[in-house]
Amino acid sequence: MLPRFLNMRIRTKVFAGFTLVILILLVIILVIIQMVKEIESTTHRVVVLRTPTALASLMMLNGMNHSLASLRGWIILGEDQFKKEREEAWASQIDASLQKLNVLSTDWTDKENVRRLQKIGTDIDLFRMYQEEIEDIARTEDNTPARKIFFHQVDPLEHVIVSNLTQMLKLELRNPQTRERRGLASLMTDIEATTGLAIEKIEEYLLSGADVFKEEFEHQWNINSRYYIELETRASILSDQQQEALKRLSDARAEMAPLVQQIITIRASEQWNKAHYKLKTEAAPVAATINHLLNEMVASQNELLEADHVSVDKQTHFLIVILVGWFIVGGLISGVLGATITRGISAPLEGLNQTLDGLNAGDFRQKPLDAITRDELGELVVKTNELVANLRAFRRHAAHLQAGDLSVQEFDLKGDFKTVLDGLQTLAREKQNLSSSDKTDKE
Repeated sequence: MLPRFLNMRIRTKVFAGFTLVILILLVIILVIIQMVKEIESTTHRVVVLRTPTALASLMMLNGMNHSLASLRGWIILGEDQFKKEREEAWASQIDASLQKLNVLSTDWTDKENVRRLQKIGTDIDLFRMYQEEIEDIARTEDNTPARKIFFHQVDPLEHVIVSNLTQMLKLELRNPQTRERRGLASLMTDIEATTGLAIEKIEEYLLSGADVFKEEFEHQWNINSRYYIELETRASILSDQQQEALKRLSDARAEMAPLVQQIITIRASEQWNKAHYKLKTEAAPVAATINHLLNEMVASQNELLEADHVSVDKQTHFLIVILVGWFIVGGLISGVLGATITRGISAPLEGLNQTLDGLNAGDFRQKPLDAITRDELGELVVKTNELVANLRAFRRHAAHLQAGDLSVQEFDLKGDFKTVLDGLQTLAREKQNLSSSDKTDKE
């Protein structure tokens, strides 16, 4: 390949050299453009897709937790501020994040994340509905049916029982204290006291749910029942007004007993607080499912981010390797081309310069130059060598002619060289003929 290059014309060499260098530059530029486009594409995914997806998922997670915390605050304290905070969490975090994720999902490369987002969208609607139901019922009487029964039914019945016992006790204190009536007032007082204690314990159990209060209630109620049975056995000695009061007391007590058992049953169940129960069994599981899906999406995006970072690192490293490789290759090729072209031009020119200097100085004994190329300079070297050879031949023939040597009839020269030599030869012959005539005349 190199000898063929050396034999090219100078114009072709220069053109080929510059063309090759330009091609190398073009290849390097194209490779850089392609690699930069790939890096730009990966960086675009990281900046415009991966990171916003992860941030939106995390924001939705925060919104879910924020809405649940606000809902619990509303259930416990009932302050309107918690309702506003829950609405703000939905508007600025959950709904906004879901909308952004839906937009971003059109460019997602992981189809599993698209499926997760579709499931999240369905569950979010369900979660919203559950939260609204819980918020609506949380601060109403229907939220705690046991408390509703206690305050709307049991508490009024207690007042009936206590008021009738008080009436019976007042009437009893007016009656003469005979042997037969001895202890009735004390019995009525005990029934009133144990009734109050039993209701107090059932209210404490309603508030705390601690079994100790339920056991204390049952203990007081059993004592109350024994006192009540004893009072009923002595009902015949009661006055008509007392018997009427006892009748009202008995009806109220009979109505209270199943209600109290209903309160105990409801309070012992998980549904004693409907808002808490719905939060635990409906809203919280849906929230847990959504959070799990969001965590999976965040983990997936983090893995994709890591993969993109690795890809960018590899592409950047590869780009550096390519640039260094092309720099070395391009430098070597350019160096070889430059050295070859320079040597092909400068070496012959230096030889020609020396030869021409020698010729100008009148020294025709110049060594032939080596024609290392076949381009214009190579041809010039060949022609210079021919010129030197012709000058040597011309000088030799001229010297012979001047010495009177006319043995050479034809000169291997052309043009003015031959014309001059022919003239010199003619003069030499004329001189020789003249010399011969003079010699003959003398004889």
